[in-house]
Amino acid sequence: MLNATFKDGFIMIRTTCDHMLEETLRKKVSGLELESVEDLKSQVHECKEGIKEWKKEDSALSKAKEKLNEEMIEEIDHLDNEIDNLDLVNKELSKYINNLHNNSAQTANKIDEVGKKQQGRKIRQLENKARYALWYCKHFGLELKEIKLKA
Repeated sequence: MLNATFKDGFIMIRTTCDHMLEETLRKKVSGLELESVEDLKSQVHECKEGIKEWKKEDSALSKAKEKLNEEMIEEIDHLDNEIDNLDLVNKELSKYINNLHNNSAQTANKIDEVGKKQQGRKIRQLENKARYALWYCKHFGLELKEIKLKA
């Protein structure tokens, strides 16, 4: 095997020529190293480009997140104000209902304490109020089956 030859590319090399063998191997290895370094550089460049794109997307998402956060805060403030306004309206309505109740209790006589004509008027008035109540019940999906009045 001392004087054996082998093909490497297009060059015939004798194993006894150590110097030529080392030089050819060095060229081949350095060529492979150069190729792999270039491949690595291109991969690094691609990765850097990918990172730049991700940073752009991240900044866009951060801006969108901030915008949504501000909109949510504004909506919460708006709803809080609306709740406060509705609380005030409810208090005013409650006072109004109490005033109506107090006024009607002071001015109204019992049915058996008034004359026949007045009794008829009071019963018709009560009947109309009951019809309004029935209409509201039906409107809100409730069903009232019967109302009995007894003097």
